[in-house]
Amino acid sequence: MEEHDNYFYVRLSRTDQSVVTPGFLGTRAVNRENDLYTINVEYGSFRDVLDQLFRIADTEYSYLSESDRVLNRVQFKSRTFEEILKLLAEQAQTDFVKVGNLYYIYDIRQSDILAKYKSSIYRQLEFLDVRKAQQLIPPEISSTGVVGIDAESNALILYGTLASLEPLQNFLDHIDQSQDGRKWVRYNLDYLDPSGLQALLPAELSMIKITAIPQTPSIIVSITDTQKEMFDAFLKVADKLVEGTAIALRYIKSEDLLAHLPPSFDKNDIARTQDPSLIFFKGTREKLTAFKRILETMDRPVPQIRYDLLVLSYQDSQGFNWEVGASYNPRTNVDSTSFSGTISPLLNLGFDIASTFGYQFALNLSASLEESRTRVVADTTLNGLSGEKTSFRNTNTYRYRDYRIDPATGDQVSEGSREITSGLFIDVDGWVSGDNMITMNIATTISKQQDASGDSADVLPPTTERVVNTHVRTPAGTPVIISGLTQQDTVIAEKKVPVLGDIPLLGWLFKRKKESQEDTELVIYIVPHIEYDRNDTVDQGGLFERIYVKYIQEP
Repeated sequence: MEEHDNYFYVRLSRTDQSVVTPGFLGTRAVNRENDLYTINVEYGSFRDVLDQLFRIADTEYSYLSESDRVLNRVQFKSRTFEEILKLLAEQAQTDFVKVGNLYYIYDIRQSDILAKYKSSIYRQLEFLDVRKAQQLIPPEISSTGVVGIDAESNALILYGTLASLEPLQNFLDHIDQSQDGRKWVRYNLDYLDPSGLQALLPAELSMIKITAIPQTPSIIVSITDTQKEMFDAFLKVADKLVEGTAIALRYIKSEDLLAHLPPSFDKNDIARTQDPSLIFFKGTREKLTAFKRILETMDRPVPQIRYDLLVLSYQDSQGFNWEVGASYNPRTNVDSTSFSGTISPLLNLGFDIASTFGYQFALNLSASLEESRTRVVADTTLNGLSGEKTSFRNTNTYRYRDYRIDPATGDQVSEGSREITSGLFIDVDGWVSGDNMITMNIATTISKQQDASGDSADVLPPTTERVVNTHVRTPAGTPVIISGLTQQDTVIAEKKVPVLGDIPLLGWLFKRKKESQEDTELVIYIVPHIEYDRNDTVDQGGLFERIYVKYIQEP
């Protein structure tokens, strides 16, 4: 006897709790709204819930079982009487039959309940022989699903619930495909992990798709006879007990590691995988310790180089000192705001002129830009890894028709078109050396297209080209200046009186042409910086503040 709230619950005392289980209902578990019923039970006796249901439905029943069941967390909402009784009976492994107006409740086995939800599926295979398919199906998914085969129709007979047959159906979908000369082969592995075998395949077998059978050490592959011989040879070598340590590379690839491996290590001690960032070391423990120590030096990120690039075109450059080294002597009793106004054109540049070359150079360049004696050709930043070439192009491309003379007729015959590209070409191949030094190969080419004689669409015009190649080593942050790219152009300026200057013949009296020679020089400024972990950008907002502190503010 058990006491609960204001009543007692009396039950038979038995040791087999699966037969008779204590249960009670402290509150009403069954509710009815019109012809729909709702059951909500956290913990209670099946017989108590059943009794409430039939009392509320005003229906008679006979319970033919001597046992009771415990209902835990049972909740059904808005069901008809027949639906709610069926769901409730399944919870207690019982069933019912209605005779007249009387319901008889009796015990059944759980397998009988599940049998209601099982179905038979006749699965006909299209490409794969049904006998071969039965051999490939893993026992874990075939033991409860495959009943038999129909060899004449090349079909499998499956039996079970839809949920239990889903893995088997997916497996059959995978293997029942057109093979094009291939066949399915199953392998049972002894030591290799089936899920990671795909990454270990050599290059000549990388096209093979490996399917790992879940919860087994087995795989299936679709291969040709030639591939099977190679795959068998691979497994013979790979699927054996070998002491090895997996090492994940962080920055370098496995092929680069083997190409630069120190002589003290044997390449046979390192096994590459299909993943370029994963290797296996098979040497002794002492060698492994030494290898990891060497790897700390080799497996490092390649430093990145940032090139701040400025290209200026000077007219009559002999009157402008573009070399570095100009000095500045601070002046007293001068309004410091005049400095901001003087170098204001430079604040639009990404290249930090004042901090790199000094105050006096910045003043001269600013004045030259305002007077249009200097033009900015390029102002940009290039990024590249150490040891890799970085290129900059500022060009124009023109296309012209190409002709040949037909030897039979002597006429010109079009053969398509040609392209002429002219402009500025800069290639920088830099690498980081010791002591924060950067070594650079700089190749600079400036080409210009001249005026063509005749129809410019049919005649290829002449071009001029200026090339400067240099090899230089400089500390990071120190500018490199490339000059000598000079050119002399003929400039024709025409002045005329409006309207009168356009009169044929007579207009020559009212207009004047002036021909002059213009000397220009392109100067290239490159400042290399080393970047290991982050990209440092020029802080334009703080540029004036740095200049003020460096040159204007009194110490």
